[in-house]
Amino acid sequence: MCFLRRLRLTARQFRLLQSALIGCAVLAAACSGCEGTDVRQNPDGTYRGTGDIVYKYETGEKARVDSYVDGKLKRSEWFRPDGKRAFLTKWTGKGDGFEYYLYPNGAPKKKYTMRDGVAHGPAWEYDKRGKVTSKSMFVDGAEKVEEET
Repeated sequence: MCFLRRLRLTARQFRLLQSALIGCAVLAAACSGCEGTDVRQNPDGTYRGTGDIVYKYETGEKARVDSYVDGKLKRSEWFRPDGKRAFLTKWTGKGDGFEYYLYPNGAPKKKYTMRDGVAHGPAWEYDKRGKVTSKSMFVDGAEKVEEET
C-alpha cells in the first residue's frame, strides 16, 4: 500500500478508503457472478443509475440484492441458499443501516452497524448456529474494542 502514502491522506480519510476497499474485496469474493440493471459503478467507487445489483452464491442462487435509486443505495436484501430472505436493510442518510455477512448455509456470520457507508458502532460475530461469539466496536471504519461473550 505504499502508493497510499503518496496520497497524503489524513488518518480518517485512510480508514474510510481502507473500509471501502475491504468492502469491495469481500463482496467480490462472496459471489461468483453478479447481475445488474441500469446501475453502474463510477471510477471513484460511487454508483449512478436506478435498479438492482444481484450477487449470487456459487450455486447460482441469489445471495444479495442491492437496490439503487439515482445512484444511492436504498435497500439491501440478503438471502439464504433456499431463496428465503434472511435480512433486510433500508439504508438511510448517506449509508446508515446494518451490513451482514452470511455463512454458506445462510446463517449470519457478521453484522455491522454502518454510518455514512462505513462501520461505525457495534458489530457482532456469530457461530454457524447463530449464537453471538464476539462483539466489537467500530469508529469511522476502524475497530476499537473487542469483547468476548
